[in-house]
Amino acid sequence: MATNSTPRPPTLISKNSRTLLLLATILLACSGTRDSRRSDGERQNDVRFPTEDQQSIQPGHCRIVGTILEISQNYVGTGADDPCAKAPCLATVRVDTVLGYGSAFGHTLGEGKRIMVRFLYTLGPTKNMFPSLPTQLPGLTVDSRFQADVSSTDEPQMGGRSGPMFVVGMYRWR
Repeated sequence: MATNSTPRPPTLISKNSRTLLLLATILLACSGTRDSRRSDGERQNDVRFPTEDQQSIQPGHCRIVGTILEISQNYVGTGADDPCAKAPCLATVRVDTVLGYGSAFGHTLGEGKRIMVRFLYTLGPTKNMFPSLPTQLPGLTVDSRFQADVSSTDEPQMGGRSGPMFVVGMYRWR
């Protein structure tokens, strides 16, 4: 006796195999949506662009946040055209934070360390003394907090102090 049923195509995947494949797909999809956070609350996969604080640091420099503790009047420029003859250039600075080091910086600066710093453009405002300076500096006084890249120099200490001398060109208030 003949049956009128249509023949079924051959099945390559059994019903159990299809169920396992579906479960595996769901598990893989769910694992990609997990919110993985570090202990500081930031996501691990977040792309972070460098901020101004994180821009590259030149070799031989260290980026710090510091506070002016004392301005020395002992160092006066070597000539009438020396900016340090017109405004103070030397200050004792407390390192509040070390933001990073460039390669070949020869010293270790730690938080709380006091360093002697010579400011190339003086501690005064630069508007009158350096009118062509592209970024004018506001000047610093005792208790001023600033951020700068410092370098060290082998020149003898000014103001009768010993130890390394650090030099700051440009800075910004913090």
